[in-house]
Amino acid sequence: SHVAAADGVVLLSMGTPGTQLVDVSDPAAPQPFVDFPPPAPPWEAEDVAVGGGLAAVADTGGLFWSAPPFGGVRIIDVSDPLQPREISSLGFDEPSRQVALYGDEHVLVLRGQEEITPMTLEVVDIAEPGDPAAVGGLQFSGPPWGELVVSGDHAYVTDYSLNIVDLTDPTNPVLAGQAFAGPGFGDALAVVGDRAYVAAPSGF
Repeated sequence: SHVAAADGVVLLSMGTPGTQLVDVSDPAAPQPFVDFPPPAPPWEAEDVAVGGGLAAVADTGGLFWSAPPFGGVRIIDVSDPLQPREISSLGFDEPSRQVALYGDEHVLVLRGQEEITPMTLEVVDIAEPGDPAAVGGLQFSGPPWGELVVSGDHAYVTDYSLNIVDLTDPTNPVLAGQAFAGPGFGDALAVVGDRAYVAAPSGF
């Protein structure tokens, strides 16, 4: 399960088809807005990011795809939380695991098939939300169950390592630094200022 919040709206993705929107303009009395139902064939929401009236949802494809694309990223207009609508999507040939916004015009997506393919960071241009396009990418050596955080012009990605990616040129993301920690590393990640905090089975 994952949660994202902006502009008095919280979106919940719970690894099931669809996404729930919640009104938190009054923090003492949160009110569910609506369950955003999946289209046919249904998609499975693994992660969500929200900002500027748009939500980006990482779609694993679940068990519903019989042919590619198996997953991808879906762009949802949530400017009116009572009437969310999907305005576009971009399919990949493997499930999407994590998603984050970079500025107003880009979405970062971590994708990969567990135990089959390594993790890939995709940069998706959403300057035209109705026509998203993959414009850059970077592959990692570890499995695709890491965490993704954006801070400033860098993306922080965990697999068996903490990977720091320079996003200054979104069409050419560059690995700027790496700290190896071994299998099981990176169950949770937070970045505050110039420090990254990583939780792992062996400790914090």
